[in-house]
Amino acid sequence: MAYGRKPYVLLATFVAALMVAGDVSAGVGGQTEFGALYQYIKSLSEGFLGRTMAIFAFIVGLGIGIARASAIPAVVGIVFAIFVAYGPTIIDGIASATI
Repeated sequence: MAYGRKPYVLLATFVAALMVAGDVSAGVGGQTEFGALYQYIKSLSEGFLGRTMAIFAFIVGLGIGIARASAIPAVVGIVFAIFVAYGPTIIDGIASATI
């Protein structure tokens, strides 16, 4: 009785999760429901909105860096610009990867 009821509760939770899960297919389906929204958001992030956000983040980071006499905010702006530029491609690669 050193452990109490905690192991039994964890085991019951695990068994219940296995029984409820059933057939799980991550990333499969939903094209008809979310395909248009996905393409719209992806085109925004890869288009002029994404470029504008990246340039704006760099300029704001540069301005804050000059005000604080530090290069870190400008570096954060550059990193944000890189994520905006390559983020959708990376997310597509992760979401559509197969084992």
